Amino acid sequence: MAVLIPRTSEELKYKTNVDHSNRLLWWATDRCASRYVHSVLHKAGAMFAYNDSIGQFNHGYSCEEDCEEYTIVCQTRHPAARLLSHYYLAIFDREDHVNFSWGKGNFVEWEEFFYNHLKDDVEDTDVGFELLTPVNEFYRECKDRCSWWREPDLLIRAEYLKEDLRKMVDLFPTLNFDLTEVKSYLHTEKQDSGYSSKNMFKKKPLMEYYTPSMLLELYESDIWHDDYILHNWGPTPESKY
Repeated sequence: MAVLIPRTSEELKYKTNVDHSNRLLWWATDRCASRYVHSVLHKAGAMFAYNDSIGQFNHGYSCEEDCEEYTIVCQTRHPAARLLSHYYLAIFDREDHVNFSWGKGNFVEWEEFFYNHLKDDVEDTDVGFELLTPVNEFYRECKDRCSWWREPDLLIRAEYLKEDLRKMVDLFPTLNFDLTEVKSYLHTEKQDSGYSSKNMFKKKPLMEYYTPSMLLELYESDIWHDDYILHNWGPTPESKY
């Protein structure tokens, strides 16, 4: 199983996932099927610069020095689906304090968790967990920190994993992809895998958590709207879960 290296780890040689042999920069956005996709990339032969035999990755964004000609691949997911997934990560944290505990302050229920993510002056303790960072914030931080910048060459959408991973087959002929078992999040059977919280927490369909007005508020939010524009999402999620 893939091992996640926190993006703040000081031991990282690189602040993102760099595969020099395949000239690949992979931005593994959290809550966007990154663990699932890493397993596909690792089996295909991708080996990121700090990997060991288990296979490791991090959620960092960076345009690394001497990688200007590399292909940038970025994980993405509809913001509403990503935020709900993050809420279930918080639930998982509360269920397993020994092996996985990022809890901060008192746990809040879904609606409060959602509305706190629309505010500018919210702390981690206000949602009982670390706040979910919009993708546009990762982009801005990367632009400010790195000596060069460009937007990703390819987006891997959780809702369309298989379709988008097929594009990587042409971009990276040196990798040996097997997409036979890959399922996109748009198809509900993907949600039955060990990478999903659907079965563990009896997760209900997305639209049982959101009202149409909540979806519109998230879409029109100053904090989140750029994520929709960057990756061409509409207000309504395209997957059931």
